Amino acid sequence: MSMENDSNLLRTFAVSCLLLILWGMTVLGPGTGVQHRLNVGKGYDDPSFVASIRQATSKMSGAQIEAFEWAIGQLDAHAFVARYGASPAVRDVVVGEVVRFVDAKRKSIASIEARLRGMDEQIRESERVRLATLELLKTYVPVITRIEAANMTAGDSPERSANRQCGELANMETDSVGAGVRIWYRLENPHGISLKSLPCRLSYRVGKGARAYEMEFDCLSRQRRGEALEFCVRPPWMRWIYSGDISVSMIAIHENATIARPGNPGHEASAVSDTVPELAELRRYRRQMKQVLDYKTTM
Repeated sequence: MSMENDSNLLRTFAVSCLLLILWGMTVLGPGTGVQHRLNVGKGYDDPSFVASIRQATSKMSGAQIEAFEWAIGQLDAHAFVARYGASPAVRDVVVGEVVRFVDAKRKSIASIEARLRGMDEQIRESERVRLATLELLKTYVPVITRIEAANMTAGDSPERSANRQCGELANMETDSVGAGVRIWYRLENPHGISLKSLPCRLSYRVGKGARAYEMEFDCLSRQRRGEALEFCVRPPWMRWIYSGDISVSMIAIHENATIARPGNPGHEASAVSDTVPELAELRRYRRQMKQVLDYKTTM
């Protein structure tokens, strides 16, 4: 092959790359989703700020929106601008707040760990009691008794209690590729344990090898109201979905269960508590750090 032919191929390749970049800038704009730049304007109530958030979140996943809402909740408008300027990208705000939060919690954790030194016997007894309580709680479990699926077409209105994904399905402009799902369940509690809340995690997928989705809710509150649990599935390769196509499982998150606080029934206390207060505080800080670090990974 001649040098002239090589040169022509390189020019053709360069032009193709340039066209692809220009196409991306035209279609995607200056920044979409977590890369979209916000416009704080005169504050959080400024219409330009609200509009820029709407544009950003329209291209973000539910997990990314949750992370952004958490980050914004850490700041007032003055602190927002002082730290990130008047037009930062969503990612910069979330990552910046995660770093600040984690640095502060690490210092608090180090302080607690210093206070716990020399308390080995108390720590062992607290752990023994906590694990025994957790084992007892694990007998309190949800059992799915029935599943129904109703195919939805574009524009169908889901029930108000359905999750965000149902709302997205109702606004589709294409033909039906999804279903509204309802499940019923009972709670087995052989030891008659009295709880104020019992968080549960529902996992569901359509078809073998499909991606699994998860949602969390309080098993007890919905059970008391006698409501079915509602959610939506949208597999891209199926036009119609039937109950038998859907795989659903539900587990209780026992370590996050709560009881009525002694002496103050209107408030909650952890059902799996530590007899050493510093240990409870240490676990709480570590849980918070994990959740916040998970926010960072969505960016």
